Amino acid sequence: MFVAYESCTFIPDTSSRESNERGDGDLVIDATWLGLNSGAAPPTVITVERAPGVIVRFDGGGQVYHGDEFIGWSYWEEDDTFDFTFDVPYVNFKILAK
Repeated sequence: MFVAYESCTFIPDTSSRESNERGDGDLVIDATWLGLNSGAAPPTVITVERAPGVIVRFDGGGQVYHGDEFIGWSYWEEDDTFDFTFDVPYVNFKILAK
């Protein structure tokens, strides 16, 4: 599944100065925007064009809970599209179920 970056909302990680300066955060999108209803299984791989010509793949689809409430699915960038230098942001892609 391909998702355009501008279709998502970015929530910066401000938990530390380093995370904030690097640009870490969560990239979120609503499940209904992707055409997923409440009973649909999420995709296992999502491709996002982070910048013009920069395509990254997120894999996973692990369930995410806030307390006891299911809120959606979480993905991390695949190792083969992630640049392991320390100045590259760590981004968690989330599909929100509600």
